This record gives sequence, C-alpha cells and structure tokens, in this order.
Amino acid sequence: MIMRRSLIGFLVTAALAVTLAPAVRAFPAVALSSQELSTRALTGSYCAQELIPNDKAARTIAQCFATQGEALATATGNTNYLSMSDDKVREEFAATIAANGRLSADSQYLLGADYWDTHYGGNYYYWYATQGCSSTYAFYVPTMPPGWNDKVSSALSSSGCNHFYHYIDSNYNNGLYGAGKYIDCGYGAGDCYTMYLPDGSSMSDRTSSEILKA
Repeated sequence: MIMRRSLIGFLVTAALAVTLAPAVRAFPAVALSSQELSTRALTGSYCAQELIPNDKAARTIAQCFATQGEALATATGNTNYLSMSDDKVREEFAATIAANGRLSADSQYLLGADYWDTHYGGNYYYWYATQGCSSTYAFYVPTMPPGWNDKVSSALSSSGCNHFYHYIDSNYNNGLYGAGKYIDCGYGAGDCYTMYLPDGSSMSDRTSSEILKA
C-alpha cells in the first residue's frame, strides 16, 4: 500500500474519545509532518511483536512491514486491515485502542505502541498478546528491538495496561527498580504524547527496556 502523497503536511486533529473502565481513554490528535510521512513510507517502518505473559526474556521475533495495514493485522489477528487505506487503518487503530485493545473481529490484544517521534509520529512498534494486562499477567521487554534502543519519543497503552514503564537502561535498571529515571506511559498515567518528566527533563530517545502491567 503506497502512502498517499496528498496527505503530506496534513494534520490529523480529530480525537476519538470513549469511556473505558476504570479510566477514560481518548485517542489523541496526531500531527503528521511531511518528514514523518516520508519516514513511514520506508520499508519496515511499521513493526509488531507478540509478548508472552510473564516472560521476562521476551523470546519472540518481531515482524516489520512497509504498510500500516500489515502491522495492525499482525498485531490484532484481523486480516481485514490488509485491504484498508492508510486513513482507514489509522481510524481502526484508534478504535482498537479505544475499545481497550481489542475489537470484536480481533483475535489478539493490542497492548501498546511506541513511536520514534513525539506526538505519536514517525516509525512505530506495536506490542500485542493473546490476553491483556491483569493482576495475573504482565509483559516485559528487557532490551529494545534492533534499531529501537534510545529511539522512543512517545508511547501509549491499552488492554488493561494501566502502566507502560520505560526505563533508561536495559533489564529495567535505573528506573522503577533502580536509582535512575523512568517514565510511565500507560493510560492510567496519561500516556506519553511527549516524554517529559515532572522535573522538566526528558526521557525522549532514552528508552532501553519496558514493562506493561495493570
């Protein structure tokens, strides 16, 4: 699927707001610059990886694609996304997040998404699983995938993953379980449109490991 040239410079400003239990989720407006659109058109710009519940080694293989539809179809198990336009895929992604990670036709749960750029732009990486976050299940990324270490600049979560911790070092060091900095990009914490900490410092381009949990 070829990215439509007519979309270059266009700002997608409509926000999809829905109510979830226990939190209210609103899919934020996404501004796509011409540079971001050009980056997204490159082969492998859209990736998806399944996470195994409570597996701290993250022993699965990522798949990367040239189109948004392929990545979303892989993350959700719904092949209907393969035939959709880029605009429609973005709408369906918003709907999937708003529906707490899973639409009726989806066989898998979309746990969260990482983005190279702020404001949910640039290349992106879907994390998915056969169930969502709960008191029983959490999901771990001890090291970032190839090409993604120190690259994340915005992120959001769904499927009961109230917390989406981003750590400055691999294996969750210098963060929640260490003496350094981390940021929580879970919807329970307000997502990460940007990645600024309360003290004004930034976690943008500093993530080396992650945890998704209820």
